Amino acid sequence: MTTGGFYHNGDCGYHIDRLCLEKLTFDLNGAVMQMFKLIKPTLMSAWVAHALAWIAGLLLALGPVYSGESNGESSTSTLVEVAGVYGIFVLLVPVALTGVVLWAVWRGAAGDALLWGVALGLSGLCVLAAGSIGLFYVPAALALVATAVINPGKQSS
Repeated sequence: MTTGGFYHNGDCGYHIDRLCLEKLTFDLNGAVMQMFKLIKPTLMSAWVAHALAWIAGLLLALGPVYSGESNGESSTSTLVEVAGVYGIFVLLVPVALTGVVLWAVWRGAAGDALLWGVALGLSGLCVLAAGSIGLFYVPAALALVATAVINPGKQSS
C-alpha cells in the first residue's frame, strides 16, 4: 500500500520509496544552499565579535584573575569577588557594544559610522584597560574591525 512516497511493508513498518528520498535530498540540498546564501560575512563576523566578548567576560567573571599572598598563603580571586556588582557592569560594556553592532547588522541598519565608531570605541577601551581586562577583549575588537571592513559600503543616514 503506497501513501505519498511511503509504503507499508508488513512486518518492517513504513519505508520511503526511492523517488521520495531523492526529492527529499534535493530539497535539503536546496535549503542548505539557501541558508549559506543568507549568512552574510558581515553578520558572521558580528556574531564572532559578540561571542568573543561573552567568552572574555565570562572568563574574567568566573576565572581567577587576581592573586595575592597574605601571611604566607597564596589566594586567588575573580574580578566579581574583588569589584562586586560594579565588576559585572564593567564586563558587560564590551558585550553591550558588540550586541549593538550585531543587532544593527542583523536588522540591516549597520552604517559605516556605527560600525567604525563601535569598533574604534572598543579598541580604545582595550588600550585604556590594557593593564587589567583590556587584553581579554582584543579578539572581539579585532572581529568588530573586520565587521566594519567587510561591511558592504552601506552609508549611514
